[in-house]
Amino acid sequence: MKSRRSRNYIRLFVKTFIFLVLLFFFLHFYFFQEFKDYLDAKTTFFASIEKRSKIKLPHIIVCTGPQIKILPEYNVHNSSFYQSVIPSAAKYNLTMRQLFEKLTYIPNTDYDIYQNGQKLQLGKNILGEFYYTEIQMILSFGGICSLITTNATQKSFGSLELFTKSKNPSLFFVRFVDSNYWHEIVYYEWKYFVPIQHLLYVYQTQSIKYRFSIGNNVKLLIFCHISSTFLIGLKETDMLEGIENREECMNKLLKQSNCSETCAPLVFNFLKFEQCKEPEDYLCMWNHSKSVKQEMYETCFQNSFITQYSSKFLRLAGTEVTKPYFGSVAISFDYISPRVELSTERYIIGVTDFIGSVGGSLGLFLGFSIFTYTSDMIDGILQKFKV
Repeated sequence: MKSRRSRNYIRLFVKTFIFLVLLFFFLHFYFFQEFKDYLDAKTTFFASIEKRSKIKLPHIIVCTGPQIKILPEYNVHNSSFYQSVIPSAAKYNLTMRQLFEKLTYIPNTDYDIYQNGQKLQLGKNILGEFYYTEIQMILSFGGICSLITTNATQKSFGSLELFTKSKNPSLFFVRFVDSNYWHEIVYYEWKYFVPIQHLLYVYQTQSIKYRFSIGNNVKLLIFCHISSTFLIGLKETDMLEGIENREECMNKLLKQSNCSETCAPLVFNFLKFEQCKEPEDYLCMWNHSKSVKQEMYETCFQNSFITQYSSKFLRLAGTEVTKPYFGSVAISFDYISPRVELSTERYIIGVTDFIGSVGGSLGLFLGFSIFTYTSDMIDGILQKFKV
C-alpha cells in the first residue's frame, strides 16, 4: 500500500515538474514576446493587384512659375510680401485679397483654361449632359494655384489647355493628386509622398527647351502650343487609422486661435471662413496658421485612405498659337492602366492572430485543447449525476 502511494507521489512529482518546465518554456520563450508584440501593435502592409474596368481621373493642381509678380509700384521685390505688403493694402485703396490677386498669377486673368475648345470659368463648368469640370483657386504660402476636378472619363475628358496672355507665367507646375490628398499644397510640404511634379514650359527667351521638326527644318517656336500626354498609374493604400474629413479637422484647428476674429488669412480660402478684413486679424491668423502647421500634419493630414497617382510623359508635340495668346500647353491622358496596386495596412499580430497563436502553442507545450477539457467536464458532470 505504501509502495503504491510512494509511486503515485513520484508520478505526481514528475508530472508536476514536467508541466512547470514546459510552462516555463512556453511563457519565457514564446508567450511574453508574443504578448509584447501584440501590445506594441506593430503593422505591416499587404500588397495585391486588382484589375478595374473604370478608373477615376485625378485632380490636377496647376501652379505658375514665377508665382509672384515683382511690381515696384506696390513695393514688392521678393516673395516676403505676405507680411510686409499685404497688410498695407488699404493705402492702395484695395482689399488684401485684391492686392494678393494683383501680385500673383490667376486663372481667367493671366491665363485662360480651355477644355475641348470650351473656355472654363472659376467654379463648376457643365461640359455635357453628364460631365463637368470645376476650377477652384487655392491660395497657398507660395502663391495661387488652380485645383481642377472633373467627373469625366478618360475618353470624354479630351484635353485641358492653358493659354498664357503675356510673357509670364513662363511655365506651369502640374501635379496629379487625389480628392483627399491636395491640401498640403497650402504649405508646399507633403505628408506621405511628394506627387510627381511636371514642369510645362510655355515660353523661352534664350535656352531652347523644345525643338520641333517642321517640314525639313528644325526651329524654335516662340509662340507655341505644347501638347503633353501623360501615362497614369494608380496605387491605393488602406490605413488602419486616420480621419475621413480633412477640412472639418482643419476648421477646428484654426478656430483654436487667440485672435479677436477667426478668419482666413488669404490661405485656407477653401475652408468655411470669411477672408480677414483688418490687418491685425490677418497678421494674427497668419501667424496662428503657421504655428499649428505641425499639429495639422499630425492630425488633420492623417489619412485613413490614400490614393497615389503615378504619371510620366508619353510624348510632346508643338504647333503655333495665334494671338491674343502668347503661348499655351495642353494636358491629356493617352492611357490609364487598369491595373491598380492595392496596399492594406494590418496588424502583424491582431486579436484573432494572438488567440490562435497562443492557443496553438498551449497545445504544443501543454497539450491544451478546449475540446478535450470540455469533453472531460461533460463526462464528469454525467458521471456525477450517473446519467
